[in-house]
Amino acid sequence: MKAFLRSLFVVALLTTSFAAVAEDKAPRTVSTYDVALDVALRPASFIGMIVGTGLFVGLAPFTAISQAFPPHDSFDKMARLLIVQPAYYTFSRPVGDYTHPSDY
Repeated sequence: MKAFLRSLFVVALLTTSFAAVAEDKAPRTVSTYDVALDVALRPASFIGMIVGTGLFVGLAPFTAISQAFPPHDSFDKMARLLIVQPAYYTFSRPVGDYTHPSDY
């Protein structure tokens, strides 16, 4: 029962804590559908970030080999794809915004 309550607390924390920090240029309404969808998407994105970090560490030797050939930005591309994008989607994205900006 304790594990269930802890996981419920973590889910509630992930869905509500960072939504207030995100700023929009124009105020917009957030529907209950957006909030309900974020209850599932934010924990899934967090798990994706954890799995992506493990993949990044596991694939680092192969990435280092590919770093020898131009273009020399394979570590940067892989880190963005596996770690930064899921982290942005989990922690910085406003509620109800499902777009992926390319500037993170």
